[in-house]
Parts: sequence; structure tokens; C-alpha cells
Amino acid sequence: MEFLILAIDDCEDHCLLMTSFLESLGYQCISALDGKTALKLAQLHQPALILLDICMPGMDGAEVLRRLRQDSQTAAIPVVAVTAMVVKKIEQFLAAGYDDYLAKPFTLESMEHVVQRHLVVSPAT
Repeated sequence: MEFLILAIDDCEDHCLLMTSFLESLGYQCISALDGKTALKLAQLHQPALILLDICMPGMDGAEVLRRLRQDSQTAAIPVVAVTAMVVKKIEQFLAAGYDDYLAKPFTLESMEHVVQRHLVVSPAT
């Protein structure tokens, strides 16, 4: 089964890096450079996972997350915070409503670990 992942970052280079990493791991990807576009893509495509930059101009990651959680069509999609901010405890992000976080700069291995934690294929019954 192929999973679709939405990568959101206001820096085009970061989006390209995330999507390149994810595609090399066999995932399908779409990306957005701003919150408004991200919300439209999330609703339209219903990705299996969203990687969301925290610090973006205009609509920041916290506002995007809030709107995703308020929409019944996108509320259950796992959202991973992607941030360069130093985080002492993952609980800070979990308390804010994110499902996980990925620290920048990230490696292919760290991204793979976080993504696989949220995209588990159920065994056939």
C-alpha cells in the first residue's frame, strides 16, 4: 500500500529535501509552501501523514494544526512538527496537539524513523 505524505514548509529547499527523502523511501508526496495551500491539499487529498514546519510567515504551524484538528475531514491525520527549535521534551509538542516532532536538520534515517512510527500497515485478516 502506498502512503501519501503532505510536507509543509515555507522554504522551498526544505520542502524539496523532505519530498526527495520521502520519495527515496517509497512514499508518494505532495507539498505546500504556506498554510492556506496546505489546508486545501490536506482536505482534497487526505494524506496519511503531514509533516508541518512550525515557523512560517502568515499562518504558522500552530494555526495550521488548529485548523486541521477542527475539520472533521482532517482531524485524525497524524501531524509531525518539523522544527529547528530546541525541544527538551517531546511532551511540549504532544501537549500542543502534534503527534510527533522531527528536529531540523534531519537525516534520512531520522525522517524514516518518525514516518514509519505513524504509517503502520495492518496485517491482513
